[in-house]
Amino acid sequence: MAHRQHGASRFYLGEFVLARVLFRQCVELSESRHGMSAEDPHAPMLGTLAWTLTYMGFIDQARSCLSKALSEARQRERAYELVLILNIASRICQLIGMSDESHRYATQGLALSDEHGSYTTRLIRRLTAGLG
Repeated sequence: MAHRQHGASRFYLGEFVLARVLFRQCVELSESRHGMSAEDPHAPMLGTLAWTLTYMGFIDQARSCLSKALSEARQRERAYELVLILNIASRICQLIGMSDESHRYATQGLALSDEHGSYTTRLIRRLTAGLG
């Protein structure tokens, strides 16, 4: 948890190299405990690592991480986690100029938020999707 919070702080400060190191440590730690708890952070960590890699210009690595995060979140069937990963996917696609993909992910996240009644994630999804 501490690595994740420290990594998030570094990410938002634009310190992507340090954020990547911290997020990789989180992914490695969560892989060693993967599936052992109900609050397994593995998929969100992969998504956040993908976002960081995108900012660093490692697009292929980012897309690979994102694909794993989406697959895992869909398998685990946790709505909040999947909405979070779809939000990250939408933002990554915006960053790399894939507006159709970005809109598709945003729309999926919005639909899932509506289905599960999450006002906060629904608002975030609407803003991200430009559906305000």
